[in-house]
Amino acid sequence: MPKMPKEAKNEAIKSFDLDGDSVVDEAEMMVGLASLMAEPDRERLCNDVLNTSVMAALIGGFALGNLSAPGEDAERLDTYIYMLSYITVHACTCSALTSAFIYAAVNQMEDDAVHEWAKTQKVLLMLPMMKFVCGCMAYMVSVILGSWRDLDGGDMAQAIALAVGVMSVSSVWVAFGIIQRSIIKSKAAVKKAPAKISQVVALGVDS
Repeated sequence: MPKMPKEAKNEAIKSFDLDGDSVVDEAEMMVGLASLMAEPDRERLCNDVLNTSVMAALIGGFALGNLSAPGEDAERLDTYIYMLSYITVHACTCSALTSAFIYAAVNQMEDDAVHEWAKTQKVLLMLPMMKFVCGCMAYMVSVILGSWRDLDGGDMAQAIALAVGVMSVSSVWVAFGIIQRSIIKSKAAVKKAPAKISQVVALGVDS
């Protein structure tokens, strides 16, 4: 096994050594492992649904302001924009309302019950975010179509607006992919953590 530099070894031991004896025992290993994994609790769930509900209400309000019935002479594009704004309002309102229900339910639970409840209601807890994402995508596409309609006759302006809109939507999904990939990597690192901690223990004993 390659030797760890002294400074790195001391820093690794220090991060897990809670009692300051320069040795990482079993109890400290368990505490260290627990600190690497974020378990659902009241504070995390409440913060999550509160943030989602606020942003969903904001986007839903924007879409509602753009919701105007197509006139008699409206083109098909006007109908598409209306329907996308309509979908946004409903999806974001559903997201905000579901978040409010979850927030109220979690606040009524005992602290010890929140964790077990969250483990059995994963689909329900994902619903506000899924609805929010659906509403945001519909809103962004409606903005792209709206700019295409409003800039009719200006080929260059239409092309620029379309390119900006497509890049904006694409960047959202690229960012989502990067975040999910980093989460997968962090979970893999957590699984490898016991071996790394054992190495730290061995180094602490050797010192």
